Amino acid sequence: MGHPSQKDLEKLLFGINNLHSDTNPSGLGRRLIDSVKIVIAGEIIAFDVFDLAGVHKGTIAWDSVAALIKDDLQIFADCVTEHPFFGDIFLDKEFDALIISNFFSIKNFYQTGVYNQFYRRVGVNRQLVIALPIDCERIITCAICRIQKDFTEKDRLLLNLLAGHLIQAIRNSQAFERLELVMQNQSTGVAIVSGDGSMQYINESARLFLTKYFGNEKSNTDNLPDVLINWVKELQLLSNSQFISSSVPLIIKGDSGKLFVRLIYNAPTREIIFILKEKTSLTPDELKPLNLTQRESEILVLITQGKSDEIIASLCYISPRTVQKHIEHIYNKLGVDSRTLAAVKSLELLR
Repeated sequence: MGHPSQKDLEKLLFGINNLHSDTNPSGLGRRLIDSVKIVIAGEIIAFDVFDLAGVHKGTIAWDSVAALIKDDLQIFADCVTEHPFFGDIFLDKEFDALIISNFFSIKNFYQTGVYNQFYRRVGVNRQLVIALPIDCERIITCAICRIQKDFTEKDRLLLNLLAGHLIQAIRNSQAFERLELVMQNQSTGVAIVSGDGSMQYINESARLFLTKYFGNEKSNTDNLPDVLINWVKELQLLSNSQFISSSVPLIIKGDSGKLFVRLIYNAPTREIIFILKEKTSLTPDELKPLNLTQRESEILVLITQGKSDEIIASLCYISPRTVQKHIEHIYNKLGVDSRTLAAVKSLELLR
């Protein structure tokens, strides 16, 4: 009963292919629901977002036989701590699929607050749940619910096999959503590499970063530095269709700053996208070409570090009002109207 048949495996592969058929964030919820449905049947399939402490932060997708309204989801958020698997997931960090009937009798489930206040409304009394650790801040749960027929060990095994691909699809879709914003930021480096390691695209910022931080290695449009190639191989991207992602960036230290490198993997095309962002350790003396006073240069350095007016005032032993006056002068001299633009423009001019 616990062993999947050839037909089960075919459904699993079909579900995986559906997950990776697109990376459009707007269709993520539908892809998640449909892929799970292909593999395991259920009356309700839900993907809910939680922080690591178990606080409900919203939903990615709900597919239900009953119409759910905003108040219903608030009720679920309020009583989710009474869910039979709450402790397993958020205290013990259990990331294998769990079937309620393996731990709780139906009678005991009926006595929980989450059943009486939420699941009873749609008649759910059987559930298969798995936690998907997306990053260092979020866990997304995939819950498959039934009204009568219980889940089997085979269902649990299939969901475990699908889980890694659900995580990958969520990470990729959200990463591509951020990529659209990154592509609009000229101070961010973007390089796209094909599955065989050849460069497909590189913008000017990425080219400058590669030259600055890997000057002794090849950094033209046809080659990546060995450090980046080896990092990719460690993540098994070029040699394995299974994407193993890391939420921790690769950090390269330079003489005047650090280069942060992140990866996005496009499963349908097997392209690897490198996002390169520099954090520069500026000094007031380096800002002299911008025709700023010494005090204005000191304040602009603190602005590039993300310091607030109050913190700048404390560090410079002046009042917040005086800080604001200095910032107005900086804006006028640089021709900008925001802290972000002032920081970006100072870095661009220095380069």
